[in-house]
Order: sequence, then structure tokens, then C-alpha cells
Amino acid sequence: MAPLGGQGQVSGPGQPCKLQVRSPLRRGGGDLLQKPYWNSAEQCREKAEWGGRRERREPSLVSLPILALPCSLVLAESIPEGMSFGPGGPQHLSTHQAWLQLIHRAQSRVDIVGQEILDRLLSLPGRGVRLHVAMNSPQETAVADLPPPLCAGAKVTPVHMERLTGGIVHSKFWVVDGRDIYVGSANADWRALAQIKELGAVLYNCSPVAQDLLSIFDTYQALGGPGAVLPTAWPPRFSAGSSLQKPIRLHLDGHPADVYLSSSPPALCAPGRTSDLQAILSTISQARKFIKVSVMDLMPQCMFCQPKRFWPELDSALRAAACDQRLPIQLLISCSRHSDPNMFIFLEALSILAQPPLSCPLHVKLFAVPVSGDQGQIPFARMNHNKYMVTDQAAYIGTSNWSHDYFLRTTGVALVIMRPRGARLLPVQRQLLAVFERDWTSPYALPLSPRPPCAAPGPQGGG
Repeated sequence: MAPLGGQGQVSGPGQPCKLQVRSPLRRGGGDLLQKPYWNSAEQCREKAEWGGRRERREPSLVSLPILALPCSLVLAESIPEGMSFGPGGPQHLSTHQAWLQLIHRAQSRVDIVGQEILDRLLSLPGRGVRLHVAMNSPQETAVADLPPPLCAGAKVTPVHMERLTGGIVHSKFWVVDGRDIYVGSANADWRALAQIKELGAVLYNCSPVAQDLLSIFDTYQALGGPGAVLPTAWPPRFSAGSSLQKPIRLHLDGHPADVYLSSSPPALCAPGRTSDLQAILSTISQARKFIKVSVMDLMPQCMFCQPKRFWPELDSALRAAACDQRLPIQLLISCSRHSDPNMFIFLEALSILAQPPLSCPLHVKLFAVPVSGDQGQIPFARMNHNKYMVTDQAAYIGTSNWSHDYFLRTTGVALVIMRPRGARLLPVQRQLLAVFERDWTSPYALPLSPRPPCAAPGPQGGG
């Protein structure tokens, strides 16, 4: 079979590989921290036909028996330095600790950045753990060389998404040994561990889901290299292992759950794959009692295209759920000096539905991470970077902001966990509800206004 793209670059001994540490690739707005994500799985087959710090006590790294444990899920959060929610609130594994645990459990391949994490990674070659990296290319930012011992044998696949689709590689996930995964908002960057509010999920001992996530990773690898082109149709070997129509039934934390992975953009969705936009719209339409969303950006338009274009899909779905079905909807949207000022006007137009005569149960708040003088000097930090939704029927944890560009041109992945008919709320739903209520009722949640102070530039703004 003809190759889909170029071969990944393999670094040899003494040849450092490149990894961004940097300022963002930003085109007029949106998510600021486009980072590589990491794949680590022995079961990720080589395709020859391609041609190629929060102050709190952390749990200790415990050596867990890998095969004997059932599939389990834990939430991982980054709470920026200087933020406190008081006693009694939900406490989850920090993103930093979650990643260290994944490294600790790895037997074949894994990678990430951050000084302590780099130190851990330097020990991986001696354990026979290999590294596969897919990252956005070209990088319009400063890069740093990783130590040659770490890069020896690493396969680095640059994916030129701007040439292929006009977007970027924006996915953020790990696959470890074809068994454990991380999916969430956190980029592989020190700011995501200490200066940005993040949320993700770690699934342990869930090989069916991990293998399906590998198939998404495989599509990125197939598009690596300068000669890559999008196929007219993806070959069957890239087919989805889960979808909205055919989810994977898991016994998750002792409860039956239906799980699938969605992906964007549509051009990278192999046969059977549910698109990320379809997953969000379906999660909204299937809700029966409530919808709660925490996301960085929510815009009914194409943010980076010229001329700007109205994009009603998500906006219309939320309006219909609130006003036609009378579902209580709460939207918690990030506010920082990096926010697009137009977003607050759009949100005002949405929230006005709560006023008479319609009185639709739709409410919007802004979430602002506090910024001190010194913290204001950190570029592209001090923001709520979450990208999740929880309803009475499902939990959605993704990597995309909610505007047209992210679903049309840019790569993204989401983990969707649905409770079976007649079952009680799943643990992950209850945990996300607790996180959302903590944030919604915190001092960091602010009333919506067309020109919020948290979006003002400078140390007093949200950046």
C-alpha cells in the first residue's frame, strides 16, 4: 500500500531532538498553548508501509499490579499557585503527579516535559522504554534540545497541520503501553503544572480504550513528514474501535459504563470515528436534567478565518436545550487578558435568554485565575484552560476550545463516558459535578459583563 506520509525522524545517540518549551503559536486568539502530546505503547505497531506546584501533599508513587486491576479512572487537576478553594472541596491527583505515575508504570514507551519529569525520563532508556512523539510542525517558537541520552532511539514525527488542513496539532494525550491513557486540557509545559488551571482524566488498565486512542495517534504518524497528504479515504487499519453508535462497554470503577473517543478535524476521522463536534452535540441533546460546561473559549464563529463567519451549531444547541427542553444550563467560561473581547458580547447575547419573557434556565459566569505582579510576567498563563462538560447522562473531557476552527481544521480528542440506561450517576460524573460546583461557587467565578475587568491587559487582568 502506498505511504500516506513521510517517515518519522529517528534521533540517534548524540543527536538531540527538538521539543518546544515556549511561547504559543497564536493566530489572533484561541488556545494559547499548542504542545506536542506523547504516545507510549508497545502495542502501537510499526507501520512499514508508511515508508517510514501546588502546595499540598501528593500521593506517593505506588507500584500497582498492572494486569490484575480492573479498569479505573481518576481525575487529574492543575490548580495554579496562589489559588485556594478552602476546606471540604474535591481533591484530585495533580496533573504533575498523574504524569509521574504514568511514567512509573511504563514498560515500553513514554515521554513528557518539566524538570522533575525530565529527570524521570532520563532513566527510561535503561528500562527499555521507547519514545514516540507527534508534534505540530513547523514550530513558530523557541525550542530547546532534550538531552541526547533521552532522545536516543526516539521517533519524532512532525505533522504539518497548517499545510494539510489550515490548523495545528492541538491534541493532548498519552498512551502508555497500550494500557493506560491521559486525555485532558494540559499541555506538556511547566505552566500547565503550576500556572494554568487544567483538568484531565487518567484511565488505568483500559486496553480497549488505549488501543483505540493509538489508532488516532496512528493517523497523525501517517501524516508526518514533508510529503504527507490527506487520503481520500482512510484505510481500514485506522478504523475506530469505539464510537457514539458503538461505544466500548467497560466495568469502570465497579460500574458499567459506555465509553468512546471522538476526534477532530473530520479530515482525520477514520471510518467509524465520531467527530468531536458530533460528540458535543450528542452529549447536549441526550441530557435530560442538567448541562454544566467549563471551557476556555465559547464562540459562535470562526475565530481565525478571514473574513469572520458566524457558526451557529453549538450556540443553537445550547439555546434549544435551555429554551425548548427547559434544561438548566451553567456555562463557566475562562476570562483572562488573552480572551477574545468579542466572546463576552456573544455570551451576553446567550445569557439574555434567562430574562423575561423567555426566562430560559441558562446562566453564564466567568472564571478568572488571580494574577500577582510577578505572575503577570509569565507569558500565556494564569487562565482556566478546562475543556469539559458533565450532564446527567454523560461526562465529556476534551482538548478543544468551543469555536469553529477547533472542530474544522485543528486536531483534538475527547473521552466520552456515558452511563447506561437506568444506571445511577457514574463516579466520574459525580466528581466532575463536584469540581464544577466548587468552581462555580468560588470567589474566582465572576458575573458576566461585556467588558469584564479580568480581561483587561496588565497584571490586574486575567493573564
